Amino acid sequence: MVNLSVIDDPKEFAKLLFKAGQQPAAWLWSAGHLRDAAEMILRHELQAEISYSLARKIAEGEAAAARLRYDADSAVADIKATAPNYPPAQLLYAYAIENVLKGLIVLKRPDLNPRTQAARRVEFARAKQARQEGQSHRRSAERTACPRSPHASVDMGGRYPIALEASDNTPNPNALLGYGSAHPIMRTFFERAYKELESGTPEQIPRFEKAGVIR
Repeated sequence: MVNLSVIDDPKEFAKLLFKAGQQPAAWLWSAGHLRDAAEMILRHELQAEISYSLARKIAEGEAAAARLRYDADSAVADIKATAPNYPPAQLLYAYAIENVLKGLIVLKRPDLNPRTQAARRVEFARAKQARQEGQSHRRSAERTACPRSPHASVDMGGRYPIALEASDNTPNPNALLGYGSAHPIMRTFFERAYKELESGTPEQIPRFEKAGVIR
């Protein structure tokens, strides 16, 4: 990392600070903070998921009984519980994955600014390769779930109330996210990439920030 404590020129200080923020350690730090914030939401909403799952099973039984009773093609029943608020956590995890992938870009390609169009193409290619590698069930599940996470989280409840296209909308974003069933896959995908970046970034951002003054 750049030692900013000995810089006297404010403009030079700003340039070095900007350069430091582009380093793999900065992307690792940002990804970890986004992950931590997402995990706080997931833990907070766990009890709601349990209550909702029980209420959902009851409602499905009531709907099935009503369909048989009235000899109907379909029937519905109210799920008498609030769904867990998972989409914002999925959104934060999507951003965490984005940050860790960009960190891997600058780790392997220091010549690229991770916020340029060229870097985005590299990031997309790397994400695609990560989804395609491996033949195990776990990695197959990652390929299925992880591409959905950013799209579903941003468009369906995590960031915006509605998707960009009418065909992409769903009345319940939690249904698309599997009511929490994709969380282990999402975590596994992130942790694999995070550990790869961490292992290649021996000098990381210190735990404590620094205060400074300029004459």
